[in-house]
Amino acid sequence: MEAVIMAGGEGRRLRPYTHIIPKPLVPVGDKAILEIIMDQLVKRGFTKIYLAVGHKSDYIKAFIDNKEKYKGKVFLSYEKIPLGTAGPIKLLEGQLKGDFLVINGDTLSDIDYRDLLNKHKLSKKIATIAIFQKETKIDLGIVRTDDKKDIARYIEKPTFKNFVSTGIYAFSPEVFTHIKENEAIGFPDLVKRMMGNGHKVGTYHLKGTWMDLGRFEEFDKANKFYENNKSKFE
Repeated sequence: MEAVIMAGGEGRRLRPYTHIIPKPLVPVGDKAILEIIMDQLVKRGFTKIYLAVGHKSDYIKAFIDNKEKYKGKVFLSYEKIPLGTAGPIKLLEGQLKGDFLVINGDTLSDIDYRDLLNKHKLSKKIATIAIFQKETKIDLGIVRTDDKKDIARYIEKPTFKNFVSTGIYAFSPEVFTHIKENEAIGFPDLVKRMMGNGHKVGTYHLKGTWMDLGRFEEFDKANKFYENNKSKFE
């Protein structure tokens, strides 16, 4: 089983932390978020983990080189120019032999990566996106009007529930045909392109814990949660 971790972003939303170290090495509890993800993958039987790196790649290389447990399991793929969140996948064409996972390097989750990949393979689809039901609270009164612009409903501080993409994906090798050489492209545009070309994209409902560490409020929450629930992420 193979996986790719996207670890090349600048992490602008986490500055000033990322002025010093790249976002995937920002610590959550006593580990870098990158190490948490890699340990989860290794424990679930993934034998090859590729890190798509760019910004501050020398820091990530030094980190990996100092971890004996990753020797022969973790490999770096370098982008020479910024290729967006999905473009770096193209650089691994020919190295990734079968269906594989792609994981954003700022994602804290207790997802079963093996189960996601297995269910994706059974689906025979080009891609499967792990989704999570997220609650969004609006701290204002919401007004609904009728066709005459009179108030039809008044909802005080509602909470909306929506499924969001977690930044965790499974792909079949056919995905490479939908990314051009040296193309900078993000995952949303890649998914829309595949769908526009007639492919079905499946979903995997993540029902446990998921946090996006790319934002300060989530980062602080994740640190506190991780410290009290380390066993969930092993």
